[in-house]
Amino acid sequence: MNNSYHLLSAASFLRWLVYPLVTVLCAFTITVASTQTFAETTYRTGLQAERGRLAVSPDGKRLVFTTDRLAHGMRLLDTSSGKISLIPNPSGRDMGFPDWSPDGKRLVVVSAGIRNGRGDYDDMRISLLDLATGNEEMLIGGEGVKFDPFFSIDGKTIYYFKGKRRKEGKTPGSRYELFAIDVASKSERQLTQEQYYSISGGDDDGNSIFFGGDGGTTLSGLRNAIGSKADGPMLLKFDKSTNALTAIHANRNDGLFDFFAPKRDKAGHLYFIAAKTRRGGGDFQWYLARSTPDGSAIEILTELPISMRFGITRNTGAIFVMDRDGIEIILRKLDVTAAY
Repeated sequence: MNNSYHLLSAASFLRWLVYPLVTVLCAFTITVASTQTFAETTYRTGLQAERGRLAVSPDGKRLVFTTDRLAHGMRLLDTSSGKISLIPNPSGRDMGFPDWSPDGKRLVVVSAGIRNGRGDYDDMRISLLDLATGNEEMLIGGEGVKFDPFFSIDGKTIYYFKGKRRKEGKTPGSRYELFAIDVASKSERQLTQEQYYSISGGDDDGNSIFFGGDGGTTLSGLRNAIGSKADGPMLLKFDKSTNALTAIHANRNDGLFDFFAPKRDKAGHLYFIAAKTRRGGGDFQWYLARSTPDGSAIEILTELPISMRFGITRNTGAIFVMDRDGIEIILRKLDVTAAY
């Protein structure tokens, strides 16, 4: 197993694992300057952190993000004005891993209880957050480490990943599976039987679900099917009508490996994060890449710090990434767009 992804997977949970709850250091609403060079726009947050996640609304006018500092909470950026506001957490809880509903009115989040100033992995639930009212509606609670929820393309289903709690190790969970929640009835279905060591994603195009996985029970067979002998996370496609699981053969000729967090645009192009060995050795470099639907032709769009995510605006094709300028978290709207 590739140690780079092992550490990256652990980083997804550092927000609740490492940093205790402390006093919020900035006001509930701040206005930040956005600077544009050519067609790229940079939004400065004024927040100091190592890692972060984001989700952009379907119209591209709003963006929510979190960092690995529990005190930062979840924040909302107005992409037109540059104003950033703090989204209040429900009492005694912290919210992370956000994704927008297709109508842009709600977020699906992982809501975690707070114990001794830290997120409680034994009290995690998948919830809907109404941005107009601030109300949290729990969909699923119970046991299991839960993360990366995302809406189906029609907004009627929420997919997420759930794993077994680990008592030791660098990550709080393992043996992850893909689950589906019917939003109307709040009923839950398990879709995979793979026991992944780590998974990431995902995205729904109406017919299939795309995600990244490592360590599943059938993963070695999928590698053989596409002629891949390399280990590490792969891009996977789950067919919603047949429940068939297939692997996408992302081209490794340019030295890229450890593919995860895939998304698709309206033309079927894949967008994902991948690693590459740094010339002269040392830490790996991480990139946001775009490929043809079959993964054969890959184009690197931008370099990213480890454990940063990206989002694609459904209605405009704008691509946003989280980045750092020194120790400050910044948000960038790239000078390339996705098909929409």
